[in-house]
Amino acid sequence: LHRRIALRLLLSVGVRQPWIVVATFGFLAYFMSMWCSNTATTVMLRPVATGLLDTTLRNTGCVGQSLAEQEAIHRYSRGLLLMVAYAASSGGVATTIGTPPNGVLAGMPEVNNAVSAGDWFSFACPVSLLLVSLAFMTVYLVFVRGVVIELDRTVLEAEYAGLGPFNRDEGVVAAVQLLQIFGWLSRKDLINNPDVLGLTGVDDATIACGAAVLLFFVPSIKRRGQTILGWDVAQAHLPWGVFLIMGGGFALAKGFIESKLSRLIGLRLADATSMSMLGITYLITSTICFLTEVTSNTATANVMLPILASVATETLTHPLALMLPATVACSFAFLLPAATPPNSVVFATGRLKILDFLKAGIPINLLGIVFGSPLIMGMASAVYDSGGPFPRWACSPESCRWVDVPGVVDGRKVSSQACLLLEDGLCRLRSGIVLNGTATLR
Repeated sequence: LHRRIALRLLLSVGVRQPWIVVATFGFLAYFMSMWCSNTATTVMLRPVATGLLDTTLRNTGCVGQSLAEQEAIHRYSRGLLLMVAYAASSGGVATTIGTPPNGVLAGMPEVNNAVSAGDWFSFACPVSLLLVSLAFMTVYLVFVRGVVIELDRTVLEAEYAGLGPFNRDEGVVAAVQLLQIFGWLSRKDLINNPDVLGLTGVDDATIACGAAVLLFFVPSIKRRGQTILGWDVAQAHLPWGVFLIMGGGFALAKGFIESKLSRLIGLRLADATSMSMLGITYLITSTICFLTEVTSNTATANVMLPILASVATETLTHPLALMLPATVACSFAFLLPAATPPNSVVFATGRLKILDFLKAGIPINLLGIVFGSPLIMGMASAVYDSGGPFPRWACSPESCRWVDVPGVVDGRKVSSQACLLLEDGLCRLRSGIVLNGTATLR
């Protein structure tokens, strides 16, 4: 189904204008990576892109062309592949399933189910649009501008014809996917709302699993006697490695907490929160951005998010004010092939050099930090109220108490607030006032 959509759009748009082809591939990678893994999206689009480029190169044959014209064709090839990878990484930012760091954040106990698929989409979609726009402008200026080349659409027509007519199985998959997206976006207002359905036990994972289970029961019209999704297919295509990395990350985060290592690091880093919120956002985004270039973005999220959660608790700062910039910055990975799986996938074609990534990645990273940081802070405040006081959902019994002490916290009048537990039964408010154990606790 996803391949049919991609080929149909490419054929509809046409391949006469090189920059339009790059934009179309970018749009496909961007949109599809929202609803499936950005790695799977890149793997799917890569052969389509390379097939289109190879056919064009064979037809032209470079006969009678100057060296400058030949270099322009190869430069365009590099730009097209980079656009696929960068757009897939940008689109993955927009949803909780698009890239593993988003799922790491949503699954952390410190977040306490405060991050849902619908809220995350509202928060992250503008940021992902900024990233994909920066990626397209950079790729166009560095690799595509000035290239005059006529691509051959016959390879697209042949691949599309090979898919055969649209069948019922594809229609069922499309309907289930749309139902799943609707469930994610409407869960809080419709499914969990006690005035509507009131199904409080349903979360984003329940909806995703429910959609998958449906496909195990619907009979397939293409494979008689089988269902649309069989366990052998699911088992072969499930990203077990990603699951193990994420599960190991949750275990690592638990170890940080139980050993009190995260609290120790949090105490050492607590002074950094004396900066303005915008300054903190810039610091976190830039640090994570360049850290994730040399380490796995999932590993970066697994290590850094528990530390930032501890910093937030020690300073009674809204956890999402620190954790959201870090999570998004894990996808600011445009600089090196090993930074994120989509980069590795296109690098494996052998058509790109590390210098190509550097040419495009450096300006995207820098512009992403400069313009993305204030956008992240603004959207986090609008969607999650991250600029407000430490929320009650983040006040765990092991670290703090909720007390009936009125005052002004982070510029807001409150009637009750969080109080960080200290030794000997004492606790400390955000303002620094220490309360004894007889304070009114709730």
